Amino acid sequence: MTTRQKISAKQCAVLTVPDYPWTRDQDQLLIKEYYYRSVPALAQRLGRTPQAIYDRAHELHLIRRPGDYRLEYVAEGIGCHRTTLGRWAAAKHLRIHKRTGPNQRPRYVISDDALCKFFRDPTKRHLWQRF
Repeated sequence: MTTRQKISAKQCAVLTVPDYPWTRDQDQLLIKEYYYRSVPALAQRLGRTPQAIYDRAHELHLIRRPGDYRLEYVAEGIGCHRTTLGRWAAAKHLRIHKRTGPNQRPRYVISDDALCKFFRDPTKRHLWQRF
C-alpha cells in the first residue's frame, strides 16, 4: 500500500505556479502588444498564465481599447476622487462609458475624445480648475 500525503490547495498552487518577477523586456512587450494580441497568445509568448497577464496589465494601467482611460486613473491624474467624475457625468458635463472587464465586471472608462472635449470647453473649466 502506498501512503498519500495530503496537500492543501495553497501548497499545490505554490508547487505548480512559480512566482518570478517581471523583467523590463516582458513589461515592454506587454505594453507594446496588449492592445493587439489576445491574452492567451501573450501568456504563451511570455510563459505566464492569462490571469498573470491581466494582473500585470492592471498594475501597468493598461486597457484593451486604446483611446479609453479608466475612471480611477483619470481621477488620479486630475487629483480628484472618482466619485467626483461620476457626479460630473450625472450632471452631463462629462461622458463616461460602461465596458465589461475581463472578469465580466463593469468597468467605467472615459474616451479620449470626451476627455479632450471636457477640458477644452470653457464653460466647464470651473469644474476641474480647482484641482
